[in-house]
Amino acid sequence: MNKIDPWHQREVERRKFDKTNLRKTDFLNEVKERLNSIILLICISIFLTSEVPSISSYVRLWLSILGVIILFVLTLINKNYSENFLYYIKRPSNAIILCCFLYYICTVFFYKNQNVVIGEVIRLFSGIMSFFVSSYVLKAKRDVEIFVYGTILICSAISVYDVSNYSRKVGIDSHFSADVSLIGTHESIGSLLALVLPLSLILCFRNLSSGKIKLFAYSTSIIISFAWIMVRCRSAWLGGIVGLIVTAILMMKFTGGKEAKQRTNRKNIVSQVVGSPLLWIVGGIIVIATFGGLGPALVGRASSLGSILEDSSSLDGRVIMWQGALRMLSEKPIFGWGLGGYLLLQGRWTNLGDSPEQVILYGTGHQNIAHNYYVQWFADTGVVGGGLLLLSVCVLLAFGLKALRLARQTEDRTLLIACAAALTGALVEVNGSPAFQFCGVWAIFWAIAGALMSGVREVDHDTPVRLAPSTYAIILVFVASVCGSLVWYGNRLWDPRGAPRGIFQIVEETKGPYYPGDRVRWRALYRDGNGKERGSHPATKWVEPVWVDFKPKAELRPVKTQEISLLRAVFSTSDYLRGYSELSLRLPAGETGMVQIQATFSDQFGRNYVGSRVIEVIKK
Repeated sequence: MNKIDPWHQREVERRKFDKTNLRKTDFLNEVKERLNSIILLICISIFLTSEVPSISSYVRLWLSILGVIILFVLTLINKNYSENFLYYIKRPSNAIILCCFLYYICTVFFYKNQNVVIGEVIRLFSGIMSFFVSSYVLKAKRDVEIFVYGTILICSAISVYDVSNYSRKVGIDSHFSADVSLIGTHESIGSLLALVLPLSLILCFRNLSSGKIKLFAYSTSIIISFAWIMVRCRSAWLGGIVGLIVTAILMMKFTGGKEAKQRTNRKNIVSQVVGSPLLWIVGGIIVIATFGGLGPALVGRASSLGSILEDSSSLDGRVIMWQGALRMLSEKPIFGWGLGGYLLLQGRWTNLGDSPEQVILYGTGHQNIAHNYYVQWFADTGVVGGGLLLLSVCVLLAFGLKALRLARQTEDRTLLIACAAALTGALVEVNGSPAFQFCGVWAIFWAIAGALMSGVREVDHDTPVRLAPSTYAIILVFVASVCGSLVWYGNRLWDPRGAPRGIFQIVEETKGPYYPGDRVRWRALYRDGNGKERGSHPATKWVEPVWVDFKPKAELRPVKTQEISLLRAVFSTSDYLRGYSELSLRLPAGETGMVQIQATFSDQFGRNYVGSRVIEVIKK
């Protein structure tokens, strides 16, 4: 029987004692070394907090500004960057992205929409600073890993809150909404979860030596995956599915080397399948969804994915928004209408949402957003700004894939796969989501893009990562084709040939007879050439009410009353995007005669209509 060496036993006990005493010091040193990552995560949390609907818009704006200022200060006071700035800027992907954002900021001085442009500027700064800090300020691999772990943890915490609040307040037959989700509607939280989903799942497939990290990866994957399913947002489902497919393809292509194939034999195939983290995660979600009663609701929501082009209330409204953005692009194809131009002016082309005056006075909501980031951004910045955005993301992903082919270490490959999949899913998801219009998801997207470039930098230290000229040519042809197609289609949408004119009329919502001092309300109604009723707000322009006398050479007299207002009546309970334009006034006391109400309306092809109504005011 072997005896334990007393000296060895004493050294083991001493090391345990020393580790216990130094644990606090080691933790503080780790925090100090990873302070940049922690500050970036704090700013990400601030940007997400700025999306909380229960906070006033004024506080949310200043939260976004605070996050940008902190990132600026972090960049300025940092003394040890990841590499020399000249070498950093020589990398084409970084140079194109920075030039893209610089162009957007410079255009602010040439646009007139100063009342709404400040929110767009803050959003742009939150994205570029998050990218710059993630790709340039974070130096070591450990810094980037902490950022990824922290982002997953933040999203898991939001998911836990939303799921618990959802089950307590709403019930199983609805989806996350502004009064349930922490950061806004189901579209906002769905976009966030779809973006982070590949990051959390890919951690489960890494060869993790730490049991704590394994537990973290498995638990957060289940939480985020389940919340992503429960959110019932079709665009988020589509983006998440694309992200998972890209993850699977890249993992099969770049992580299954010869050694892995040699280790796989018939004896351990069953154990690998049973021990697969994906099997346990998917199985757990299926069990929870099935026994929790979510099956019928989820199936019904998923079946509507095939009805995107059908004339349903929400989808039809979104198609009108997309077409309106393309019509705006066709009018100013080069530089667009300016930052915030779509938010402010879209009602002229879509007949949806709010009027410019309402946006200036009260701000904007989802009803003034195109729910497709690309067409809205093209309308705002033209083919120059939209082309720069497409060029940036295409070159970024091209560098990521090139680095993935050259990467030798498993950690580098895992980071590149996770970031590339997350970005690809998000780029697909925003085709039907307004998520990029808010600082939170926008900042996380560009921070992940910066993490991707950090992975490219690590590979570049060993093997130069360069793109072939043919790759740049393909990207340029693709971007030019997209820009040209959008402008061509926008011009085609303006062509009214083959579309019959609609009918515009004004009707009284109050019943006569009318007496002096009564309040009268008129509503503008419009039916298109196919006889379908459309919203009339904000495309209706009312003329000042006048007293009329149908005698020859009679003069028009304005109706003198202080109680006159324009209203927006809800189109239907299921479609908050549309609205009727209404005019309300109180008739002057002591005056009788004929009152004429007149208004003009512009349809989706820019054709003008005129409607009028006359009422008689009589003595009691």
